[in-house]
Amino acid sequence: MDEFAGNRVAPPPLPHDLLLEILLRLPPEPIYLFRASLVSKHWRGLVHDAGFLRRFRDFHGGTPPVLGFFNNKPWSPLFIPTACSAAASAAAKMSHEEVWVWDCRHGLALLQNHRHSSPLFVWDLVTGDRRYLPMPPATTGVGFWNGALLHAAGHGGDCPSSPFLVLYQCSLDSNG
Repeated sequence: MDEFAGNRVAPPPLPHDLLLEILLRLPPEPIYLFRASLVSKHWRGLVHDAGFLRRFRDFHGGTPPVLGFFNNKPWSPLFIPTACSAAASAAAKMSHEEVWVWDCRHGLALLQNHRHSSPLFVWDLVTGDRRYLPMPPATTGVGFWNGALLHAAGHGGDCPSSPFLVLYQCSLDSNG
């Protein structure tokens, strides 16, 4: 039996600057930052800070990693992952009967859900969070609808959790 089992003392916290340097050197795949964000609220705040994410991207070459590709062709997989991540495995399990992809950028995907009362949702590919959106008024029987994701002005898309806008577009059928 361990004689120290009852007398555990938490180690002192790492100095802030040292912790940032350690987090900065994590591999650039999103799963590593996601796992670090689960350690504590403090670490989550550091990992989701826009300044840290900018510095992290610059440290790793400036380009965010490609998580995979969405494909709207019914005879092929909906999502083809290029990296091993929680989002990639969840997206790979989705089927064309469930969703149709409208847009994807900055780690967010705009999808139409065929099995939910609110047909549109924005999916954060890194965290797996989904935000369901109402369709605009008068969307039934009026042409063809599409949409796009845009980041809100002043946020620059540095963080998938930053505010976003959804742009809806309707094309009227010229034959009817």
